[in-house]
Amino acid sequence: MNKKYLSFLVPLFLCSLFLAIFAACGGNEKVYYSVNYFCEKGGSIQGVARQRVESGLDASEITALASEGYEFIGWDDGISEPSRTDKEISEDKTYVAKFRQNIFTVKYTSTTGGRIQGESLQKVNLNEDASGVTAISDEDYYFTGWSDGFSNATRTDTGVAGDITVIARFAKKCFLTLTSNISGASDLVSGTVHKMLPGESVSVTLKPKFGYNFLGWSDGNKSKTRVFKFDTSDINAEALFEYDSKGLPVMAVYTENSAEITNKETYVNCTVSITNDSAYSLDGAVAGIRLRGNSTMQYPKKPYRIKFDKKQGLFGWEKNKSWVLLALYLDFSNIKDYAAFAIADSIKGVGEGNAAFAPNAKHIEVYLNGDYAGLYLLCDQVQENSGRVDVESDFTEADTEVPFLVEMDDYAPYEGVEDVDYFKIVNTNITNYFNVKYPDVEQRFNQAQYDYIKNYIITVDKLCRNQSVTRTRFEQYIDLPSFIDYFLVQELMGQQEINKKSVYMSRKTGGKLVMGPVWDFDWSAGGPMTGNGAQHEPNRQIYSSNNWFAAMLKVGWFKTAVLNRLDEIEGALKITLSELAAYKNVIKAAAERNASIWDFDMNNSLPSFSEYYDTVLNFITRRIELIPIFLQYIN
Repeated sequence: MNKKYLSFLVPLFLCSLFLAIFAACGGNEKVYYSVNYFCEKGGSIQGVARQRVESGLDASEITALASEGYEFIGWDDGISEPSRTDKEISEDKTYVAKFRQNIFTVKYTSTTGGRIQGESLQKVNLNEDASGVTAISDEDYYFTGWSDGFSNATRTDTGVAGDITVIARFAKKCFLTLTSNISGASDLVSGTVHKMLPGESVSVTLKPKFGYNFLGWSDGNKSKTRVFKFDTSDINAEALFEYDSKGLPVMAVYTENSAEITNKETYVNCTVSITNDSAYSLDGAVAGIRLRGNSTMQYPKKPYRIKFDKKQGLFGWEKNKSWVLLALYLDFSNIKDYAAFAIADSIKGVGEGNAAFAPNAKHIEVYLNGDYAGLYLLCDQVQENSGRVDVESDFTEADTEVPFLVEMDDYAPYEGVEDVDYFKIVNTNITNYFNVKYPDVEQRFNQAQYDYIKNYIITVDKLCRNQSVTRTRFEQYIDLPSFIDYFLVQELMGQQEINKKSVYMSRKTGGKLVMGPVWDFDWSAGGPMTGNGAQHEPNRQIYSSNNWFAAMLKVGWFKTAVLNRLDEIEGALKITLSELAAYKNVIKAAAERNASIWDFDMNNSLPSFSEYYDTVLNFITRRIELIPIFLQYIN
């Protein structure tokens, strides 16, 4: 055969052979079907869920597995067993495994204002009962119901067939808050809170304390007894009171936690307010308060000393921290101290005058922790200070001469240490004690400065008791005008204590001894006015005895100076007495109310306030006439 044809036929044969083989293979192709297994909520498929099975062959085994809380209930083609192997597959198939829940979640929650008592989150089998729970309200709330409409606070869900979530609902109680514009004005405790539920009401009856007037409520209601009913919102009601003032300023003192004031060593924290004065007021100034005085501190009505944290210029007076409340318990007239201060002040500017300080004073009504405490005399504290006994000047350790304020005081030995706080001067028939008020032991540098003060007073004592003392020598050490005026105020008032106590004197560096200020007149004008049988006639001669003034009255030039001064100030005295007579009506109502709570007269033997008031003024008036007569008999 020709090589040319042979090279052509061989490839042709191979190509035909390949085509024949390909055709034979294409005629015997396999057939496959899709078998899919799905499940509803609550389960899963174990095995191959999506299978491709050759026609006529079996699918691989699968199992329907139930999730926790569910159970298998069958396949959608009716097969009840969870495991299956589908045989001789001849078409596409899809099967669904069915499940149902057999454990349910029961959940109980609450809104603000309460809590769930019991198991708040539970797993409950189908058709079984949940455990009981109770909705518990917090202190200021109440239960209003469950979110599904169930109204009882305690519930037990039975035959549970599905998940349950319910909310216990709470609402805030209605708060009735009762306050008072003046704390302690009634039996109502300001800030009292009533917590009210729907349908509830609160009845309130106010009982104003002595010394207060009820004005009404902040919402305009004027009844002391009223009923407050539940509302959807809180109720705030303020009871409005006023001080039953008798025309005088009112001082309200509130101690911290209503603490009692029990001694004169320890200040009790307090706040002080002053109202009912057209020209001055004070609102809640921080201060301390303690008892004051000696014998007066023992009586039922207590005297007080107030010390503010910051200086206060009460009623426009010089600013200072310390102030005094005189109780006037021994003075039914309530005018003796006030009259003495007024007289001392009125004669300062007459003629040559004097350098002594006269205490400022004002009658006020005092309320202590809401309780009416009575009529008091508010006045300056006798102390070294600007606007008072102003003698302070700088001194050093090297200085021997120092300024000072000294009080002749019988109580000095009971309150201090001799030759540190006080010294004594012994004379025939009398021993006087002198309390060094300024500079005190902490302010002095050394004993020499104390000795200077002591020796100066001893020198004055010797001068006064020397009947041969000249005016020139006397005035080298003592301010004569203040000495005379001090003596006259004491004698006009009939001061029984002039010989022993409450006698103040001071000296500036380089100056002279100034007598004053005058102080403490509850035993004057015939004695305490408490129904104890004291005589209130001005017929006693001179009250000074065994003291500097009594000794000096035997010195001719001094007695003449006293008589001349009395003539000089007589006009001012009469004006002051006239003003004091008119002043009776200013304090009359307050004084009578004061007497109603501080029973001075246990035997009902006292005359009226007005009669006692007039007795004091008559006493002073008569003393103006009698003092010159009495002095004539002193040699």
